[in-house]
Amino acid sequence: MKHFFVLTAMAAVLLAGCSSFDTSSDYDPSTDFLRYRTFAVKKDAKIPGDVLAENDFTQKRVFAAIESVLMSKGLRMVSPDEAELIVMSYAGVKDKVNLNTYGYATGGYWGRYGYGYPGGMAYSTQTVATHYTEGTLHIDILDQTKKELVWKGWGTGVISDARSPQEREQLIGEAVTEVLDNFPPH
Repeated sequence: MKHFFVLTAMAAVLLAGCSSFDTSSDYDPSTDFLRYRTFAVKKDAKIPGDVLAENDFTQKRVFAAIESVLMSKGLRMVSPDEAELIVMSYAGVKDKVNLNTYGYATGGYWGRYGYGYPGGMAYSTQTVATHYTEGTLHIDILDQTKKELVWKGWGTGVISDARSPQEREQLIGEAVTEVLDNFPPH
């Protein structure tokens, strides 16, 4: 049940602002990406620990966004049997803690003209722990003929409160667009 809530929240925020969503990608440099014309999204992949599989609404939004972005890049969506590229997507979540330590001085009296009087000065620190959940969306693209991974992209962001379904759809679309921004590699 916790993962269901977290994934619902993930859908709402994967991108609470471009600055809080970090993306990266990797690919096989020997691959000629310009030769690919067709793709299919593998929607029934069984990936251990995949929290996307726990929420049908979010999973459908991610798949629809992937299809839209890849078609906007000139690829044609076909059945998995005909596709040159197979696309898989999955997500994970982690509970994280951010520790910030602040230091400050208290007490003492400095008097006129900056001359200090001894006594009463104390230095103290305070550590504040902030707990948050981080979500990572992965998109893998495989060559159907070679049965090999040719491109991989991922994006990581802090998950916050859920929003309306329309906002979730928009944020997921933006997140998928950012992850696929470097596909095909230039």
